[in-house]
Amino acid sequence: MSLSMLGRDAFGGLLFLSLLLVIPIHAQNIAPVEEENSQVHLRPIPAFSASEISVISFPGDQYPDSFDPDPSPPNPDYAVKPPRSLTTGDKAHFYLHRVLGLGTVLCPAVEAAAVMASPPKAYPDDWRQGAVGFARNYGAVLGRVQVAEFSRFVAGTALREDPRYYPSANRHAASRILHAVGFVFADLSDSGHVRPAFANLIGATAGGFVGDVYLPSNYADLRHTGARTGIQVTGFAVHNIADEFAPEFDKITHALKMRFHPGS
Repeated sequence: MSLSMLGRDAFGGLLFLSLLLVIPIHAQNIAPVEEENSQVHLRPIPAFSASEISVISFPGDQYPDSFDPDPSPPNPDYAVKPPRSLTTGDKAHFYLHRVLGLGTVLCPAVEAAAVMASPPKAYPDDWRQGAVGFARNYGAVLGRVQVAEFSRFVAGTALREDPRYYPSANRHAASRILHAVGFVFADLSDSGHVRPAFANLIGATAGGFVGDVYLPSNYADLRHTGARTGIQVTGFAVHNIADEFAPEFDKITHALKMRFHPGS
């Protein structure tokens, strides 16, 4: 869908609602943080329980003396020491965990609802009205997301990119958001080196082009393909922001649970 199709207000609402949907879902996959001697241990998702991600509290932008980084450490802006590199099977498990999550089902529904709330004027009636119209729009968005994620997985495996998100060492909210957005364009290789995130760009582009197959003919052109690609890139950024702030959200939900269920 293009930005003109959604409208500025609908698109802004989509990003806000997507964050509300994705952050709680991602928080469920992150274990509570334990602090010890200024070092925090963050257990990864169940797929990678064999290794541990060590999150470090950095003084400024330098590694602490007690931290012995890998021979090829990431940029000091990253708050983690990369765990072992992932095998192809690990990456496949990571991909399935990502695309089969509840957020992959709910977020396209939010975008489809935004399209239905402000449908493009050139849309045929069967794309604009009723349950059938919603189903068409939902299927179009879901197809874009799934193709983008699969292409991202294949490209990342072939190009030896690490699919995991690494949080920022800077604890300021604005810096963390910029880091999460920047991680869409520059991530880490399997060896821990910073590199252009080719897999994200390939995945987003594939997601943009797949709409040419099933969208109305007047939306199967390069202008709309580019707009859909941009929206998919934005989706990757929202996903990263959710990962970045998931630990804080997990603390909030845990506190609320204890507040309303003190005996649990």
